Amino acid sequence: MKIAYIELDYHSECLNSFCIAFKNRQDKVEIYTLTSIYKDLSHNEYINDFRWILCDEDRSSFLKSNILAINGNDVALIGTIEKSITNFSTIKFTIPAILRVHSGNFYFDRKRSFCLPDTISGVVDSIYFFLDNVVRKNELKLLDEFTKEIKNISFTSDTISNHFKEILKNKKLNLVESLPLEVFEPKYSETKNDQLFTITIPGSIDVNRRDYSIVIKALEQIKQQNHPPIEIYLLGKPIGYKGREMIETFRSFNSSTVKIYSFNEEVPQPEFEKIMKRTNLIWCPIKTSRNIYFYKEQFGTTKISGSFSDIIRYGKYGLMPDFYPLPKNLEHIISRYKSSDDLVEKLLILIHDNKFLNQENAVQVFSGYSADAVYNKTMKVFNTFTT
Repeated sequence: MKIAYIELDYHSECLNSFCIAFKNRQDKVEIYTLTSIYKDLSHNEYINDFRWILCDEDRSSFLKSNILAINGNDVALIGTIEKSITNFSTIKFTIPAILRVHSGNFYFDRKRSFCLPDTISGVVDSIYFFLDNVVRKNELKLLDEFTKEIKNISFTSDTISNHFKEILKNKKLNLVESLPLEVFEPKYSETKNDQLFTITIPGSIDVNRRDYSIVIKALEQIKQQNHPPIEIYLLGKPIGYKGREMIETFRSFNSSTVKIYSFNEEVPQPEFEKIMKRTNLIWCPIKTSRNIYFYKEQFGTTKISGSFSDIIRYGKYGLMPDFYPLPKNLEHIISRYKSSDDLVEKLLILIHDNKFLNQENAVQVFSGYSADAVYNKTMKVFNTFTT
């Protein structure tokens, strides 16, 4: 099969998983993406398995100049269009194209999810979005027209697909089986540090997306307890002055038994992967919701958490708040907490007793997210459009 994958925004991690699943296959894959994304992924061994068409110019010009080549494939998968709505509205697909949606309410349920931001910076960003993207560029109308033309919509999980099933039916859109595009890579669970318990909180240090208050409360209680030495990585770039302030708060917990590590800039992918390999536990202190401009997304229901995807890719034990819906086959590998006291209790058990982090068990649990499993599921979806 001839496949075109288009990613002109920022979800390089999804493209990476796709490439892992499709490397060494008989299919011919063309990848249309940004030079910056290509550079992020260029250290991977699969890089020569695909034909890369790189965008160094205006996205609109890039799409217009390549649309004939894109339409020469059997199917096209569009990874993200949030920042390229105007650009995509100027081209026409003549082959089956699937749009993968990351923020469901922003796309399909704006009226019911309308919500004023609760921070000054959020209000400013939203007003700018409204004046520039809605009034000047008319992007929301263009987005509705584009999804109506594409018709084929895929979400990032079955839970999110089920949530929007009736909404898409009423809009006369075709709900395609979800394409999670999270591939478990056993190489990251081959080695772990048995001497020092390593906890990683992946992703940008963003107070609007993560509930750091419950983390701070937990650390305040843990420092009063006897426990083996631990190290905690804040594995992301701080967002704004509040992100930088949060890093300083975390550093105040440095002691003989707790070591805090953080970064001032975006973590290079090779460094990110090196730290994830030594990680015992991925801690995901996500909030229940996040505003995308004026529209509220519910984590787990209308938008997936990137940290949840990290648990799958790196094959690690996870720690998440209990509101986040989990696939049943992962419930025993991801511990969930209801309160700060509950969090402390479960965290101390994990620190003291390593038996729950058996990596052989992880390999078995995450086998449903292997490269072959993701490839077969993706091809099953693609084949519905070519047979």
